[in-house]
Amino acid sequence: MWILPGKPGNRMSRRIVNITLDNLGDLPPKCRKCVFWELDPVSRARAEESGDLELEKESWVSSVLLEWGSCGKIAYVDGVPAGYMLFAPPQYVPRSIAFPTSPVSADAVLFMTAHLPRTSPGAACAPSRPSATAAGSPRPACSR
Repeated sequence: MWILPGKPGNRMSRRIVNITLDNLGDLPPKCRKCVFWELDPVSRARAEESGDLELEKESWVSSVLLEWGSCGKIAYVDGVPAGYMLFAPPQYVPRSIAFPTSPVSADAVLFMTAHLPRTSPGAACAPSRPSATAAGSPRPACSR
């Protein structure tokens, strides 16, 4: 429980939970359909053609949960989703091989995506680059 300065008794609850299939729907709609890191370019193109991007994201999360464990966190403020992040070992992040710094060590965990809402309208999912120093990295198609 956090107490906000300047307002006696004003409390906001904060909670951070693992991403599961049950709370995947709490991600912003655009982010639920973004599979930039989760699929290789050919698989992603096929999923876009068939319109199954959200299903592919769900399938990816399910696979990682079963084979490796939690692949992300969702932050809630007063019970409302306030942001999320995704991460996974390189074998679950096919797009990571496109980086000049590849291959990533098998014992590493890649930070794939983070989303915190902006104060301006029209906030969108902005997948981050797993390595901030990876020059020439491909630009995620679902970012603005």
